[in-house]
Amino acid sequence: MSNPFTNSRVFRFSAVKADRKRLKAEKYDLLNQMKQLYSTLEDKEKELRDFIRNYEQVNGKGQCFFSKDARKNISWL
Repeated sequence: MSNPFTNSRVFRFSAVKADRKRLKAEKYDLLNQMKQLYSTLEDKEKELRDFIRNYEQVNGKGQCFFSKDARKNISWL
């Protein structure tokens, strides 16, 4: 006869192992999502910088919609 205690331990070990594998996969999925989000954010930031730069060239720096004080507070302008 098999020992019910041993079967229970084996089952729990298998469940924990499966959970660890699932969590590891979820971690890598989340990491890849974060990388994609950062990449998108960097692209949008570059687009915004280019837009502001073009706007200033067309309308002159004196008429920029960001004041000089606001530009000092925004490091990427």
